Amino acid sequence: MFCERMRQIIFLVISAFMAGSSVSAIAAPPLEPRIESAYAEASNKVTVIFYGKVPTVGDLPTIYTAVSTPETKSASTSSLGEGGRGVITIDGLKPSTSYTFVIQAKNQDGVSQSGQSNTITTLAAGLVSTFGDVTSTSTGFTTKVTNFDSSFTYAIRVDKGNASIAPYDGSIVVENIGNPGEQATITVTTSRTGYDNASSTLTAGSRRSSEPSRLTAKSSPSILRTGNVVECVAGNYEFLRNGKYAEAAKIESVTYLLEIANSNASIFSSDNFVVSPRFLFPDFTNKVSGIGSVKSVKWDITPLEKKSSIRCVIFAVQEGASVSNTTLTISEPVVTPIRPTRKAISCKKGAVVRKVTGISPKCPRGYVLVP
Repeated sequence: MFCERMRQIIFLVISAFMAGSSVSAIAAPPLEPRIESAYAEASNKVTVIFYGKVPTVGDLPTIYTAVSTPETKSASTSSLGEGGRGVITIDGLKPSTSYTFVIQAKNQDGVSQSGQSNTITTLAAGLVSTFGDVTSTSTGFTTKVTNFDSSFTYAIRVDKGNASIAPYDGSIVVENIGNPGEQATITVTTSRTGYDNASSTLTAGSRRSSEPSRLTAKSSPSILRTGNVVECVAGNYEFLRNGKYAEAAKIESVTYLLEIANSNASIFSSDNFVVSPRFLFPDFTNKVSGIGSVKSVKWDITPLEKKSSIRCVIFAVQEGASVSNTTLTISEPVVTPIRPTRKAISCKKGAVVRKVTGISPKCPRGYVLVP
């Protein structure tokens, strides 16, 4: 190896001397790279660490290639780090198989090769868990790893609620995932020295309740009339999932009916807050606040020929559950007639003074008003 190195140095000196100052690159095969270490990253992957010549001005571009024995799997790099350190990872290898590696350095003038690395055995393939029958519970579910192997370490995680796995037989318990019928996903990962880490997932749900969901009114609706404008306020709702799990209501649609007593006239409104409000009578405006729930609707009842007692019926729907409420009945405001104001004046005729009262009192003939 020493003689080969001296030969390359002499070749470089002679080439540079003959070419003179016009030389832009030194013509010579690359120096032999040196393998420092190699190790298995996974069942199909090995990383080789080596050193090549630190690039200097005038050196030809060099590509370094790691080649396996057996199978001649390879990977390359042209980038070296500090001190000429290079790293190459070879993929596509077989699990639990022994390999050796060499590093080839190649430029346009030739190829050089390192000595062989130590023998590297790839990791064994990891153990991928398989799951048995799932049993739903009131708050989650249970199952078991059917290919459980106590020589492996098991870890479990869940996207909601909490989960545990027994270290002696692989029994799995998932709890507190949410409402009845809700689903959760578990991920079980196995690990062991000399083996790949391996993961598998399972999605399952808790037991569904047979009791239907219900929509209830937390506060009664109300009606207010100001002049010819009537406003109905829906009130607040509560959604009871499966009949007992209280949630904030997310009303899908609300129907309003303004009922007018002793009259064939009516004003109807149907509002779908998932799509857009729909107005079936031209003389009212809808006011919505919040998300998914109606707060109030106003009507202008000026066009009605007859004005009398009115009330509002409100029908709300969420996930197939519905509730109907009716406001109090209110009447048109009673107007108290205004009575004219009576006045009193004094009238005089000679020494006689008379008082006269009336809406517009006047002194009798022959009398004059006493100021």
